[in-house]
This record gives sequence, structure tokens and C-alpha cells, in this order.
Amino acid sequence: MTSPPSLLKMPDVVMNIILKKVGVQSVQVLRKVCRDLRNFIEEHKPESYIDQATLSIDLDSVHLGFPFNSIVVKYKKHEKGCRVICQKTYNTTEKILDNSDFLETALNDFKVIMKNQKNGVGFFNICFKLFSLDNIGDQELIATGFREKLEKSLQSWDHPVPVRRVIIGTVNQTEVMSILRYLDPKLLEDFEMSASRYVDSIPMEFDKILGTDHWKNLKTLKMSGLIVSVQLKHFFHLTTCSVFRKSLSGDELTELRNAFQGSTSLKSMEVTYQFLDKSGICNQLGQPTVTQDFLGTRIETWEVGVSPNTLRFTLVPKEKSYAFIIRKIPIQKTMPTRR
Repeated sequence: MTSPPSLLKMPDVVMNIILKKVGVQSVQVLRKVCRDLRNFIEEHKPESYIDQATLSIDLDSVHLGFPFNSIVVKYKKHEKGCRVICQKTYNTTEKILDNSDFLETALNDFKVIMKNQKNGVGFFNICFKLFSLDNIGDQELIATGFREKLEKSLQSWDHPVPVRRVIIGTVNQTEVMSILRYLDPKLLEDFEMSASRYVDSIPMEFDKILGTDHWKNLKTLKMSGLIVSVQLKHFFHLTTCSVFRKSLSGDELTELRNAFQGSTSLKSMEVTYQFLDKSGICNQLGQPTVTQDFLGTRIETWEVGVSPNTLRFTLVPKEKSYAFIIRKIPIQKTMPTRR
């Protein structure tokens, strides 16, 4: 009587095919049930195929999610250590890890899952949430501790994190750099930043971000709720861009206009200003064409022909600011220009 087939007796090629088919979660289970299987996985590094990943850090919990693979793991602070809740489709399992830190446990699992990811993750969202409005000073101390643990974990990786698009919920450059410097600059193309907790109107420092290879290779940037004051020329290598600034001056409008006329890559840019001088815009661009959207919001549009394209400037009022949108469009698609 022959013995049933065993994974441990499979040829290496067959084993690699099996590990490729079973998926990320099953590979992690196999690592834990048998030392020989774990050693094989560590040696041969079967590829993982993760298209989306989310890491959300809160005051007392971390959510690690892989939406495309329908996996969400929650790591919560517990009186005995760390409470781990794993949800996959309609199946939920739970375990208490004694004497374990919830953040360190989450970061270690994230590292193990991602270490064999060879293709770039299409979408990676990491957020320092900390939404409590009480004791804001204490919040920042906690955020600093979280950031240091995150950076320590990323430093231990043997390769850059393979990500094509990243969204970071943050309030300062230090948090951004604790992540950005460990991403693969050859893969990263799209970068989004948004305010994840209370932030004042002081412009965000940006100098270290500008000095990275990641910044030089970016194609798109979107910022929300975070004000920047660096010169606009630093954004002109991008294809599309959305940033927040304090005020629009005549010199800045001239810079925007000249940049679009001279750039071969820049297609559109949205700059949200807290203040602007509408008369100064009209002095440079003339009188606008005025329309309304379906909500009745007043929209003012200017067009300046620069062959073979036309620059379209659109001003849209928001609740406490103005969105100034510049697009480069083919001349034949433009609207009639008011003289």
C-alpha cells in the first residue's frame, strides 16, 4: 500500500507551482505549521500577487487589508498583549497573542506577506489616523512612537517596498519620509497625501521629499488639506498635479502660465488657494466666461491659445477656498473665447 502524497516529498518545481496557486494566506499558514515547509518557502521565495494593500494605524489598533484578496486583519491592543482578528469573505477567526505589541505584530506580518512580492503593488494606502481630538499633544507623541516602529520595520526589509501608487494619511514631512525612502523609486508613479488628523495652516515642509529619486520619477501628485509653499517649478515635471497653497499672486499666475506653455509633460494642475485676487487674474487673462454647474455654483473660465494647445483656466469657489484648475487641451476641443 502506497503512502499518500506529501508536500514535503514533492519536487521543487512542483512545490513552487503549488505555492503559486494556493495564494498569499495559505502560504502564511504553511509557514507556521511545518518547519521544513517554512524553510522551503524562505529559500525559494514563491511569488505573491498582491494588487492592493492598506495599513491603517490608529491609537489602539492597526488594520492590515488586502481588498483584492478579500483579506482584512485587525490587530488590537489587549490587556494580555495583542488581539488578532482575521476576516476573509464570510469567515472570521480570532486569537490572543500574549505579551505582544499590536503594532510590531502587524508590521512583522506585513513584512512577511510582502517580502516575496516581485511585481509592484498597484495601490498601497498607509494612514496615521489617530482621530481623537482630545490631548492633541499626546497624539503627536504616540504618532512619533508609531512612526519610529514603522521605520525600524521597513529598515529591516532586504528590498525596497514594491509600490506603484501610494496614499499616505499624514500631517508632516517626517511621517512621509519614514515611508517614502523605503519605497522602490523605480516603480512609484502616483503619490497622494492627505491630512489624517488635525493640522493647522502652517505650510508643510517639503525639502527632503523634493530631494528623493521618488520625486524625480513621479508622474502624478495629489495633496489634500496639506499646504505647501515651495516654488511651483518643483511640480512642473509631473503629468498631473493637485496641491494646496495660501494665496495666488500675479507672479505665481505668470509662472503657471509659462510652465504650461513650456512643459511637454504637464497636462493638468489643480491648485487650491485660501485667498486670491480675482482682479489680478482678469488683468492677465481678461474677462472670464461665466457658467454654472448643476448645483448652481458659479464657474469662471479663461482660455489662452498657445498652439498646438489651449490653456484653460477654471476658477471654482469652495467652502473656504478656491480651486484654480489649469488644463492643456487641443485647440479644436476648446470653447469659444470671450473677447
